Amino acid sequence: MTPPHGHAAADPGARPPGAVAPALVDAWADDPLVAPLLRRAPRWVYARGPAIGIGRLLVGFVVLAVVASMKIARHRPPDLPAPNPGTAPLLVAALLAVLAVLTAMLSRRLWDRWSTMLYPAGALVVLGAASAAIDHDAGLWSGLIPLTFVYTGLFHQRWASLALLPLAWWAESSGFRDLSITEDYRLLVHGVAWVVTGVALSTLRAHQRISRARLAELSVTDPLTGLGNRRGLEQRLSGLAAGDCVVICDFDRFKDLNDAFGHAAGDEMIALFGSTVRRVLLPDDYAARYGGEEFALVLAHTSVADAVDAVDTLRMAWLARDPAVTFSAGIAAYDGTGDGLAALTEADRALYLAKESGRDQSRTGSTG
Repeated sequence: MTPPHGHAAADPGARPPGAVAPALVDAWADDPLVAPLLRRAPRWVYARGPAIGIGRLLVGFVVLAVVASMKIARHRPPDLPAPNPGTAPLLVAALLAVLAVLTAMLSRRLWDRWSTMLYPAGALVVLGAASAAIDHDAGLWSGLIPLTFVYTGLFHQRWASLALLPLAWWAESSGFRDLSITEDYRLLVHGVAWVVTGVALSTLRAHQRISRARLAELSVTDPLTGLGNRRGLEQRLSGLAAGDCVVICDFDRFKDLNDAFGHAAGDEMIALFGSTVRRVLLPDDYAARYGGEEFALVLAHTSVADAVDAVDTLRMAWLARDPAVTFSAGIAAYDGTGDGLAALTEADRALYLAKESGRDQSRTGSTG
């Protein structure tokens, strides 16, 4: 089989820069927290992805909540001393300096990944500035602070919440004239609760992603052979490219083996063939158990001659394992003008010719 070569042609249906992949939104379709917000929000809100969309909603909600409640908040009299936020501003300044340095060093990919942290940070700045403008009611908006950690837990790694902690402490304490031991203790307790919230959500999201990936893999995998199943084959055929070859392999007189030794022996033979296929195929190739004792192979960027050689290599590897049955194969080239199912049908016709010609051999066909 020949390796891939050349460059892929431009996709006329490709999304413009900045557009979000539909699968990115679909991945959150059943999330109990994010999905309801996405369904009710205008399309432009999350056009660049759920993280940006929910970030916009977070900042917008915080600003709306602060503006709506300013009338009931008690503003600081002119002659009242300014609040003493303690060392929190120094912590915030140090954090911002570190972030500025890291931002200058980050690659574009990392910046794209972490730039959404500006949304919870911006929400905390709004809360801190509003708290600094009033007196004694500084805790009026403290209930909104956990929302920033919920956002961070949903869209960032496990310990990203720690980066918000100094800013969150400043947002809650900016309205206090003095930071007493009691207030310090409250800030400590709240900080632990905030970080635990973010870490717990991030951990649950990571577990959910792993579970989804595993379920998706199992849904397209044949449990006996570890190869793809019929559903996985259909997905692979939908992406068939010009220059690929489709092969169908089928055991010869497999029913005789089952009748003589039982279905357990037949299953063992199928599993053995699956492991042989995995050893022979190249990384870009695909193999699936098509049904019963039939196997379908998709050989990427492979000419008919190379496909014949590949099947011959598989046949020699199979015979070296001293099996009780041989196999026949049908090969079809795909030129890109039809669909994958047509190529599979043509390979099946070629397989029938191989069977009719005496079995234990390969025949070729083509499709347009």
